[in-house]
Amino acid sequence: MSGTQRTKAPCATCGHLYTVGAGLTKHQNNCLDRQIRERSNQDALQRAYDEIDNRKKKLYELRRMTGVEGRLPAFRDEGSRSWENEDFTGLGMDTSEERDAGSLGMDYEGLLDSNDTGLPPNHIRTRYHPRTSLPDKIEDLDGPSAPKQQPETPSIESYAPFATLADFIFAERMVKMCASSEDINFILRNLHNGTLAKVTFQNAAQMRKTVDKASSIYEKFTEKKFTIPYTNSRGSTVDLQFSVWIKDGMQWLKDLVTDPLLRDHWDWHAKKKTLVLDGKECGEIITDPLTAEAAWDFESGLDKGTTDVALHLIAYSDKSNAARFNNMPIWPLCLRPASLPKSLANRNSAFAGNTMIALFPKMDPPAGENEDKNWPTTMRKVYHKALEIALEPFKEASKSGTWTYCGDGTLRRVFPSFLIINQDLLEQYLASLSRGNNALHGCPRCHVPRAQLYDLSGEWDLRSQDNMQAVVQKANQLLSEGRTGESEALLKSTGIYLVENAYWGISRCDVHDALSFDILHSIWLGIWGKHLWPLLRGCLSADGISELTYRLKTAPSFPNLLRVPALDTVEFSDGRKYFSILQQIIPFAVDLIPRNQYPLLQVIRILADITMIASFHMQLSSRIDWGEECVKKFGELIKMHQLSHLFHDIRRKGTSDFLHCILGENFHQGLKLAYSTSNKRDATQQIVRNEERIELMSRIRFRIESFKSAFGTDESSQPDLEEDETEADNGLEEDPSIMDNRMPRYAMPRLPLIGIETKKGVDTLLIQQQRGYFSSALGIRCFEQFHRMVLAFINRTYEDIVQNDHGGQVNSRLGQTGSTDRHQGAYFPASLPIIPFRAIKHSFYSKDDGNECQELIRCNPLCFGSIRFDTVLIQTMDGLRPARLHLVFESSHHGLYWQLALVTYFTAYPASATDGIVGMRRYQEEMKGEIISLHSIVRSCYMSPVSLGPRNFYLNDLVAGDVDLYIRLNNIQ
Repeated sequence: MSGTQRTKAPCATCGHLYTVGAGLTKHQNNCLDRQIRERSNQDALQRAYDEIDNRKKKLYELRRMTGVEGRLPAFRDEGSRSWENEDFTGLGMDTSEERDAGSLGMDYEGLLDSNDTGLPPNHIRTRYHPRTSLPDKIEDLDGPSAPKQQPETPSIESYAPFATLADFIFAERMVKMCASSEDINFILRNLHNGTLAKVTFQNAAQMRKTVDKASSIYEKFTEKKFTIPYTNSRGSTVDLQFSVWIKDGMQWLKDLVTDPLLRDHWDWHAKKKTLVLDGKECGEIITDPLTAEAAWDFESGLDKGTTDVALHLIAYSDKSNAARFNNMPIWPLCLRPASLPKSLANRNSAFAGNTMIALFPKMDPPAGENEDKNWPTTMRKVYHKALEIALEPFKEASKSGTWTYCGDGTLRRVFPSFLIINQDLLEQYLASLSRGNNALHGCPRCHVPRAQLYDLSGEWDLRSQDNMQAVVQKANQLLSEGRTGESEALLKSTGIYLVENAYWGISRCDVHDALSFDILHSIWLGIWGKHLWPLLRGCLSADGISELTYRLKTAPSFPNLLRVPALDTVEFSDGRKYFSILQQIIPFAVDLIPRNQYPLLQVIRILADITMIASFHMQLSSRIDWGEECVKKFGELIKMHQLSHLFHDIRRKGTSDFLHCILGENFHQGLKLAYSTSNKRDATQQIVRNEERIELMSRIRFRIESFKSAFGTDESSQPDLEEDETEADNGLEEDPSIMDNRMPRYAMPRLPLIGIETKKGVDTLLIQQQRGYFSSALGIRCFEQFHRMVLAFINRTYEDIVQNDHGGQVNSRLGQTGSTDRHQGAYFPASLPIIPFRAIKHSFYSKDDGNECQELIRCNPLCFGSIRFDTVLIQTMDGLRPARLHLVFESSHHGLYWQLALVTYFTAYPASATDGIVGMRRYQEEMKGEIISLHSIVRSCYMSPVSLGPRNFYLNDLVAGDVDLYIRLNNIQ
């Protein structure tokens, strides 16, 4: 090649070499601009921090002097932290009272040591591990609510390095869609016609260049190659080549720990919580991994003080195919922090959520070696070598810790811990080196003999990492001495393979204890989908299957209830559909199967109970004990050994939403999408590159959302309630009384109603005459005497208000008295104008964990093509009673606004033997209507229609896996 060689010189700012001339000058200018911009962003960030701190101090002092009134719901999620734990020493503020409001209410630190009699009657006592010397904390469940913690605030340009927020939003969407260059360019050409002028990208290359440039500052995936010797069936030994794509998981973890945006979210220490209601202890509660036994045991091995902290991780791995008719495997290893609240950690491809750190290789046997007896051992060697490479960054840190300045500025020694491993049973065999159920002792968790796998009530010695490591060492020693037969006999009697387990290199990690029961594969797809569901179908005739399909297809709607339009289209891999069938099947099938098959329904009901109890978000010892009793009862009928570990795992490692594989299985969808848009030649590289882009987008998205939250513009806390479809239009209008400056006086606190009707001249007498309001639902018997019922209810309630108005506030406000109204005839007008609505935005506190729940209760003849006159639980003098909504409306009388509903109640039948099999109470819907106040609605419920009598229903406590409804209907503490 001819020509002179060009001279290169270093940049004065960053030191990188560039060609002398225009290239170096251009780079230096850009580099200087970037440096100035970064300094400006840092200054803006510090100013934002100072402003937030000033607001915190002012609000803290104001709250300290004035107090805050209101009730805080019980058992609020640990994720919401209070700024009251800030250290104000040296700021001239009164710090005589130690304050750490936590997430559930006011704290009473110090009271525990001096005077227990001053404790509130309803509280949670948090006891930290003794080695921390942290004082116990009391969280008052009825006390004033602490203000919500303001997060650390990112800079104004939280979407940097993108030029505009529109650029980031566009790039984020394109990356998640794995959009092709052709699609991106097509969209951008149309955007620049003026539709979205703030997007500055001109083409796909420019967008990807910006994304890749930004992602380059974070840890990237690299390919690591390795070889495994394999002796084939012909006796020849060959070296098999493999490669695993990894990124430094420890660096990923450090990035999270040092991020100031997460500083208030970390839970650094194990603890035990005790629930006290009405002054009586209800027992210890488990809400997350740090409140369970395993985290407490881990903490016992750390030095005294609060400097050493455990950072518990949840690992997930599973293999799937990239496409339906493609045998290319997608086998990710994902991690998520158990020390963060589930609102952050239990999300896929999100900042601080479930993140891929490795992509395992294909582990199929060489051609013609599928039946080779040596391949299972070789495959485990490949698996654990790939796993060892992925876990290498954690080895030294797990042993000696790593000193890190955390996001709150505190220097801590962090010890990573693999507390939980989410895998299906087949991969648990790989991770534990188990030989499977056909071995003499095949369970990856315990030493149950093969002949005793049916015994769910038995207790067997648990496997431990030390014991299994000793067995492998002994087998290797026997092998080196030429005692091959004895070595193989030892391995067979123990039920493991002669392989070095990668988890043995992680200090304080016991893979057998970390492996966890998985509801998805073991119950939904396993016991139910693979065994009991086929048995039940076999009990049905062809007509019975058709009828059952029709009932499932036409079943009433309910939030989060997955419809199953055709039973024969349910694939084995679709666990959620199987679970949806389990929730609905018992009341629908009870009259379709022969009575001699009722014991099968009883078994299915017990399995459903086990699933619901395991799904609680807050576990008490009494709840776990009940679940274990159900497992023993189930074991008397169906044999499934793994089920015996379910509630033991909850005691050891936390609630089931941290233990199952559902989150990890959903992670595969993004990888499959990335594969489908790849060129299929370099698919693996393109998949990991797409994950790098997604991780970048999640970081920036988290900064933007934190910025919105800090400055009060975050709308993420609002319930994601679906829009409505009415006869008149496709949207629901809000109540006009909250859209203008009028402040109507309501008889009771106003509830949010949506779907306001625009018809004029609607009154109680008109509805009574046409026996209904909606044109598609007229002539209904329950609307008879509608006008009289509304008047009677309002007058009766108004009398109660006046009688209890000892201070005269109501009469003085309205300028009238009850007696004057009665003499003027105002009690009985000829009609009352009303405003109908089509939905209620309803809130209630969960009986499961005490968090606030929001739902949309509908009273609508046309909602997405379905009739929605929802059923609800109403609080009456005799307890909870189900009812159906027929009309939700507002009316004005006695100078007050009334929010009411016309309902028909359901009356319970006497309990029967069939009801005992179904496990639900049967009801008949009444014909007569009654008026209720919307304030008497506790929450929605689900009435499963049955053919055992006219207007017959079962009150379904399993629907949609709604644990709050299950707890209420079964009177569980």
